[in-house]
Amino acid sequence: MIKSKTLASDRVLFLVKFIITLEVLLLAVPIFNDTFILYVSFSQNIGIINFISFILLLIYFFWHYIDAKKKMTCTGCKIANTGANVIIYSISLFIIYLFYNFL
Repeated sequence: MIKSKTLASDRVLFLVKFIITLEVLLLAVPIFNDTFILYVSFSQNIGIINFISFILLLIYFFWHYIDAKKKMTCTGCKIANTGANVIIYSISLFIIYLFYNFL
């Protein structure tokens, strides 16, 4: 049985997913405890964290784009999937940013 290998670009996307999950979990913290130190430090820097996450998404997109062009294997499918991931996670980051600033 051949084990599939995880690409480094997929690890970048995993990091973005982890950041989004952490942000969503920390949105619920003020309901229970308003003095939670991680929440306070995280919410004060949410713009910077989301900007870094967006840069990571762009790195992920261009990494997959160059890799697909280099290998010439189903480039349309791979680029469309990567583009959809970037759009979905960018919108998620923006919505979370709005929740932190206007809720």
